[in-house]
Amino acid sequence: MEKSEKEKIVNEVLKEIIEPETGKSIIDSGMVKKVEVKDSKVKIELIPISSHCAFCWVMNALILEIEEKLKEKGFEVKVEFVLE
Repeated sequence: MEKSEKEKIVNEVLKEIIEPETGKSIIDSGMVKKVEVKDSKVKIELIPISSHCAFCWVMNALILEIEEKLKEKGFEVKVEFVLE
């Protein structure tokens, strides 16, 4: 199934966001578990890279960056952490 234009935009934004511990994008580092795009609403599920990291400042900074960049593109954003 081909991605919609909005899904492509969301994916491009997520590829720009770098996880500082690995130096890779949050997509390439395996942090993005699920992305749902419905109209202008985006729900993203992230997997913390370590068990203690779900509440650390780095994860909060990543959430803020995701929300900011996607809101600039006109999306409503909800980001959640999930434990596998």
